[in-house]
Amino acid sequence: MPRLNPGVLDQFVTLDDPIVDGTVTVFNPNRVKARVRSSGVSSEEMSYWGIDLRYHPQITFNTRVTLDDGRRIAVREIDNAGNADRSGWMVLRGSEVTTP
Repeated sequence: MPRLNPGVLDQFVTLDDPIVDGTVTVFNPNRVKARVRSSGVSSEEMSYWGIDLRYHPQITFNTRVTLDDGRRIAVREIDNAGNADRSGWMVLRGSEVTTP
């Protein structure tokens, strides 16, 4: 995966992991810079997002990404998840549920 220019990371997002199995995951750091973009694809109930950020070893498919405007994105796909190089990048794809 090619390296991204850090200048494209133009907003802060917050990472959290809802308690699924009773274990609380504390992200360190939990607020990171990212490039967030809409994929332009949506259905009646969901809209889809792409999120580029520096490699974070704690991100899993249970991770939720909260944008500054309060929208929450559920991680559905992770590219470059096995990158052990801390200077590497990750691309997350996720969906935002827009109905209760």
